[in-house]
Amino acid sequence: GYVVMQVMSCRDRIEQLQSMYNFDAVESDGLTKFVPRGGQSIASIAQDELVPTNRGGNTRDQLEITRKQELELPQQVSITYISRTANYDPGTQLSQRQTVLARDVVGINVPVIATDQYAKSIADITLYNAWVSRVAFKFTLPPKYSRIEPTDIITLTVDGVAYVMRVTSTKIERNGVMEVSAVAEDVSTYDFYTPPGVAPPITQPGTVIPGTRLELIDIPALPNDTDPAGILRAAVVAQGENWQGAVIYRSDDGGETGGNTFLVLSAVNTEHTLGGAVTVLPAGPAGNLWDDGSTVDVVLQHGTLSSITDLGVLNGGNVALLGNEIIQFANATLLADQKYRLSRLLRGRLGTEHEQGTHALGERFILLAANLVRVALQNSLIGLARHYKPVTVGGTLATTPEQTFTYTGKTLRPYSPVNIKGTRHAPAANDWTINWIRRTRLGGEWRDGVDVPLNEQSELYHAQIMNGVTVVRTVEGITTPSLVYTAAQQVADFGAVQTSFTLKVYQVSAIVGRGVPGQATIS
Repeated sequence: GYVVMQVMSCRDRIEQLQSMYNFDAVESDGLTKFVPRGGQSIASIAQDELVPTNRGGNTRDQLEITRKQELELPQQVSITYISRTANYDPGTQLSQRQTVLARDVVGINVPVIATDQYAKSIADITLYNAWVSRVAFKFTLPPKYSRIEPTDIITLTVDGVAYVMRVTSTKIERNGVMEVSAVAEDVSTYDFYTPPGVAPPITQPGTVIPGTRLELIDIPALPNDTDPAGILRAAVVAQGENWQGAVIYRSDDGGETGGNTFLVLSAVNTEHTLGGAVTVLPAGPAGNLWDDGSTVDVVLQHGTLSSITDLGVLNGGNVALLGNEIIQFANATLLADQKYRLSRLLRGRLGTEHEQGTHALGERFILLAANLVRVALQNSLIGLARHYKPVTVGGTLATTPEQTFTYTGKTLRPYSPVNIKGTRHAPAANDWTINWIRRTRLGGEWRDGVDVPLNEQSELYHAQIMNGVTVVRTVEGITTPSLVYTAAQQVADFGAVQTSFTLKVYQVSAIVGRGVPGQATIS
């Protein structure tokens, strides 16, 4: 049965029926023929029978093949019909491809009475045929094949490959040759059987859980750190869309029991300003001297940067970790999408001046903002490798790659002493008296009449006398910022009294040991 639902042309009605019964219409010898799909090939054509063409001075290949992109094809076809087995109520049968990039849904509504089985087969055939016929051909045949017409199935062999195709149009040229357009054909397309009944469930594409990039940050204490404990910081950024946060886990025994020993370290639902350097920052002046001669370009994976005033920088703004050096910047010039050039810099902040010459292409850039993950760690973890996992919300611990990181307790490491200077005693003695000034990790703001706090259990220094790169004398247990290097010691170390030598001075922590050395040439 076929229900006339509305007024329409005869051609429109025939096209409705074509969608349910898989036939084509063609004019042949002045008559309109309706040819069922799924026929056999009527001609086998060899490559040497194809006619090369020359249009516009360009010789085309004998066979032109084009292929539609997946996004142009349907992922799902639904057929709505009048179901004989459901007391002539409307029925729907679906056919769907699962693992494709296509997302288009084609709906066919035909007022034809059909069984559920037949409607399901038509849905399958329509969908599969759309994917088979995505491959289109164009070529030219000699006059001997002029009887080939649209709807015919032919086989064309080119370079040893047999292409079975259905002719869709033909055009006779003045010289008798015929230009043919066709699409790929597969007779098995029209022989589907999938059990009908209730429409199969529509499997929606699964939600992709993006990964989380985790950067663990072991740096000196920041100005807002007040507790004496060691601090580990972390920055995270999504590696895809629909990121809903992450949970950072740590295993203290290497996760040897299949991940059950990973414990929650911190949860985070905010991405941080994070990226990498695309140029190498050269060394520059440290301390409170502006570096106006150096710039560095960074590309952010997430976040934005902005310029601030010099006073804003001096008040603690725009602090960032570049490689292992902490810098500040006044100017952030946007060069391209997510790409910035940083200039007017303050270098070696928070005691990292010794890291100035270590920069490399691609090193990490992290804005040291207040929203970084901050975790206090026990001192027993210093120097020990541990496994960390950033598990995206919706992901699993088992499928998240782990990364190994060794915490060194830099928040507890003393800064290098500065202003290391020596004076000689009377020429007869040839002793050197060396003095230096210590720095502090916390609370080092300049206040009149008050020295900076010690922030160590006791004031303690180690010193090394150097002969080139060789340590010739180590002095430990120094409790004041001063050292006397006697003439006798010089003779023992060098064979003669010295008018110049190199000295390294370390302030010592009871927890992490020697801090960063301060080095100077005494002369």
